[in-house]
Amino acid sequence: MTLRVQNIVKDYGHVRALQGVDLVLQPGEIRALLGGNGSGKSTLTKVLTGVTSPDGGTIGIDGAEAHVRGPNASARLGIAATYQEVALAGDLTVAENLCVRKMPTRLKFLSAPARANEVLASALVRVGLAPSILSSYVRDLDLEQRSLVELARVLAARPKYVVLDELTASLRAERVELVGEIIAELAAAGTAILFVSHRLEEIERFCTNATVLRSGRVVLDGSLSELTIEDLVTAMTGETEVADDRRRVVRATEGAGDAVLVADQLKVPGAHGPISLTLRAKTVTGIAGLSGQGQGELLRALAGTAPAEGSITVDGRLVPPGNVREFVSRGVGFVSGERDREMAFGVRSVDENARSVSLSRKKSFDVGALLSRLQLPSTHRRAAMGGLSGGQQQKVILGRWLGSTPTVLVADDPTRGIDIGARREIHRLVREVADSGSAVVLTSSDDHELAEVCDRVVVIYRGEKVAELSGTDVTEQKIADASVRSGLLRSDREATL
Repeated sequence: MTLRVQNIVKDYGHVRALQGVDLVLQPGEIRALLGGNGSGKSTLTKVLTGVTSPDGGTIGIDGAEAHVRGPNASARLGIAATYQEVALAGDLTVAENLCVRKMPTRLKFLSAPARANEVLASALVRVGLAPSILSSYVRDLDLEQRSLVELARVLAARPKYVVLDELTASLRAERVELVGEIIAELAAAGTAILFVSHRLEEIERFCTNATVLRSGRVVLDGSLSELTIEDLVTAMTGETEVADDRRRVVRATEGAGDAVLVADQLKVPGAHGPISLTLRAKTVTGIAGLSGQGQGELLRALAGTAPAEGSITVDGRLVPPGNVREFVSRGVGFVSGERDREMAFGVRSVDENARSVSLSRKKSFDVGALLSRLQLPSTHRRAAMGGLSGGQQQKVILGRWLGSTPTVLVADDPTRGIDIGARREIHRLVREVADSGSAVVLTSSDDHELAEVCDRVVVIYRGEKVAELSGTDVTEQKIADASVRSGLLRSDREATL
């Protein structure tokens, strides 16, 4: 059953997000949807799933017009999706989220039907999660787990058409491989899949065809057997030069400055440990490891947003773990890839978002100069933060700290879900912060990124440091190898105790 999108138009005020987009999804096809931030990808996926109503154009299934008037109508047509910003209810359990469309709406409480638990458990196991989390509240899950629960919800619905919008952006390498297996199985069974990702190596491995959007228009559509990665990048950016985001400049560790943050015997709830870590000025330190080994929890402890045992000193002064106000006053900044949930005040203006840190630190801040530095139009200053693309939002979020050089910048997967161009800009800004004298510590779900931007990489397992790479040893392959081997060695050692 072919799904056909024809001449879709969508306006947001004076901005035309989609300008007559055509797209075809055939049964058994895995089609990549590519484009820079602001190109219209997310708008198109929201039109397909009924979240957003188009201002023109049609959606048809097997030649008959399909009226997608809301998510329920989309579900009835056999369309299911995961979204770039995870669309789960934090105050409901995993089981309730998986069954939410089947629940009664007139009751004052919600509970997942017991008879459905077997189906739900099977879907969770398929995405690599334990059935025991059915009773867990979504708010207690980490980002990767929440993304996989969304995928499980899609599988449980047994749809004819699947839209995966940046699902893999929050997943570690081994989980990405699992997603590749799952979508291959779905396609073999006749499901049509629209796969949105900024990771071009995933497009190469998983997809059969590609559609590229730029400025709300289709600029390339074809079979990946006839297209190169260079073709895709050129179509996305409009530039003829080949963009290779895996280039790396190896920096000498002798250029590192003084120790500015020292964590001693740090144990973080949910991450185990302990770990001792020293962050030096003018250095970017990456935190790597297998999925779920405490990377995010460790970074939040270093930023003061999570409790921890042990001690943390900043510029020689002891700072109470978990006291975020004290950390900010000592110049410790925090940036997260979870923009909607943790970083952006969506209904507030870009001006207000940019000033939020300087106001708390009682420092002057020139927003106009910042936007110029971030290569953002000055007209964005009064725009609502939520109206910007993900990459533009992330630049503003990072820009909060550029005006007052932080002692330490903590960045948790800062380029999640943003395009190649914006990703490079974020990397440039991160290096700019480090070169100005700050210590930067970051984690990423993409080992390419760690290899590209970091001076050294600390590999952790269950919250403990198990390996450290620096200089020419900071490569994607060595990071992945250290992560996998350290986990296996630690598991073998524990099994002999």
